[in-house]
Amino acid sequence: MDNSFPSDHTILFFSICLSFYLFKRGIWLFWVILALIVGISRIWVGVHYPMDVFVGAFIATMSSILVYLTLPKLKLTNQFLAYYEDLEQRLSRKVFSKNKGSKDI
Repeated sequence: MDNSFPSDHTILFFSICLSFYLFKRGIWLFWVILALIVGISRIWVGVHYPMDVFVGAFIATMSSILVYLTLPKLKLTNQFLAYYEDLEQRLSRKVFSKNKGSKDI
């Protein structure tokens, strides 16, 4: 099976990079440039037409925005985050209490 339209690589990289950009607004320029480089490289090596990459980037952008707008509002997400934070605190207490008893040589 030979998939060309839309570019799967572009969808993957744009959705990952845009999700990082939306959820962690730190180094946004890095994520945008990385996604663009992947899209352009697909055209450069001749495996996709520009429209394949453009539509892949559009699909990834729309799905990333949709996830960004809906995921924090889901009750299941909040329950999972509360469980994760509780587990993280329990593990860190266990690790720190174990390290307090050890002596450095």
